[in-house]
Amino acid sequence: MNGQEITVAVAEQLPVIFIILNDQSYGMVKHRHRQVVKDPLEFDIPQVDFSLMAKAMGAQGYTISHSQDLAQLDYQAICTYSGPTVLDVRINPEDAPPLGMF
Repeated sequence: MNGQEITVAVAEQLPVIFIILNDQSYGMVKHRHRQVVKDPLEFDIPQVDFSLMAKAMGAQGYTISHSQDLAQLDYQAICTYSGPTVLDVRINPEDAPPLGMF
């Protein structure tokens, strides 16, 4: 929700892979809210390109819009990179995560 941990990983050259499940909203909050409250609220945020944001911070960044995009990644290069990598995985905002029972 903030992203500054990426700048620390860049500064320390940490080979961390960040996977962002980008649903253009605060999805976990939205789906839990829908489970327990019937009043509609807005949880959407503007479309953010976290791949570009990562690159602006000095990390590698990739956008995954389709399953074919995953097949095209060079996993060897990502895993041996001496710094952080961000995978901005675009997901359907209406697919609820497995939140369990309230």
